[in-house]
Amino acid sequence: MASTVFARMECWVAEAPDRGIVGLLVLDDDWVDQLYVLPSWQGQGVGSALLEHAKRLRPDGLQLWTFASNLAAGRFYQRHGFVAVEQTDGEHNEERAPDVRYVWAPSRHTQPSACRHSNLRRSAMSSTDTNASVARLPFGAPAIAVAHFIVSADVERSRRFYTDVLGGVTVATQPVTYVALANSWIIIAVGGGPTDDKPTVTLETPPDPNRVTSFLNLRVADVHAAYSEWSARGAEFLTPPKQHEFEIRCYIRDPDGHIIEVGQTTLPERYLVEP
Repeated sequence: MASTVFARMECWVAEAPDRGIVGLLVLDDDWVDQLYVLPSWQGQGVGSALLEHAKRLRPDGLQLWTFASNLAAGRFYQRHGFVAVEQTDGEHNEERAPDVRYVWAPSRHTQPSACRHSNLRRSAMSSTDTNASVARLPFGAPAIAVAHFIVSADVERSRRFYTDVLGGVTVATQPVTYVALANSWIIIAVGGGPTDDKPTVTLETPPDPNRVTSFLNLRVADVHAAYSEWSARGAEFLTPPKQHEFEIRCYIRDPDGHIIEVGQTTLPERYLVEP
């Protein structure tokens, strides 16, 4: 890679033998202004290499905008530890297309520099810690939001776990409890018998915490830091973080016995969609 600085923007390129420039990274302070890879070189780790280089250059954090319709880009940035913290209707971009602001903030005390959209709030997130200024209910926009439903024997105890230990923010306690956690939500409610819309279903806490059919999966930028910090806050891990082929991971039980995976992806370029 070679660097050139034009005014206040910092440009880096990825070069391939006999092919010349195949990727471009442009940094404007802590903003990733541009990240582009030639289509024929996508999926070969070029974008990942450029983004990891940006992290080394800006260890205090990065932020960027991408269009909401570009789902592949969103997944790419999330694999690299970025968290979606804001979505707009596109009023302030040239294309007038809905966009999403992503933040990578490895330190919980880091605040990215002021947003280039004057009407947007500053926000930073570390691991799953949620900034109260951006926490909201998942109603309105976007049209579809994913929330994870937790059946609890003690809703208040569970709420404190997801806020005090994992860093979420309570955004509702009636008629059910909602906790904003990173880029998603946890819904906490007591169990109960069948209702008219699920006439054969009973909601209950895990009858056997060692038999699991689904679980919450938290992806973090630094699993060892999350393990140390959350252990200090009272989280009970099954084991310390363990290295696996493509990730480092460990597991927590919440107060009702629900299992939670905490993982750090180490080889994001290996996650592909097969043709």
